[in-house]
Amino acid sequence: MKMKKSWFIACMMLCTLMIATSCSDDDEETVSKEWKEVNRQAFYDITADKTNYKELKALNNGGSIYYKVLKEGEGTEPIYYNTKVGIYYTGTMINPSDYSEWVVFDKQEDPEQDPYVSSAGSFVAGFTTALQYMHVGDRWEIWIPYQLAYGVSGLKDIPGYTTLKFEVEVHSIVTP
Repeated sequence: MKMKKSWFIACMMLCTLMIATSCSDDDEETVSKEWKEVNRQAFYDITADKTNYKELKALNNGGSIYYKVLKEGEGTEPIYYNTKVGIYYTGTMINPSDYSEWVVFDKQEDPEQDPYVSSAGSFVAGFTTALQYMHVGDRWEIWIPYQLAYGVSGLKDIPGYTTLKFEVEVHSIVTP
């Protein structure tokens, strides 16, 4: 009986220790306050430029993106959440090592290659929102705040709280 009681107490102490360490605040702040502020300011600067950039409310009610039309296409067919589209794009973000420059984190921009094909709803919420307002031939510059991108957690080499900037061209609507 004494042995069972000792095991029970040891297990309870271990569980308590595990719970206490899992609730630590250490893993909450993985990006600096400066990183958050630099990204917030970059997005804010675009929102203030009402001459060149237009606001689009996200369809998930999670905020807004801003865009500038670089080229207006001839297409008229609407793009829905589940529409498969062929796109060319370049995704950039502020360089985490040098806040004064932007770096490419992903791209499919070579017209000699096939466009990237996926459903409009398979991207981050801000990108999906933009696609649903675009038509074939449109080329836009899109600014996406972290709330409509990779959030506070980030993804791979993209830290949390990162503002994303894309240049996107809708090449085609892909029919099954």
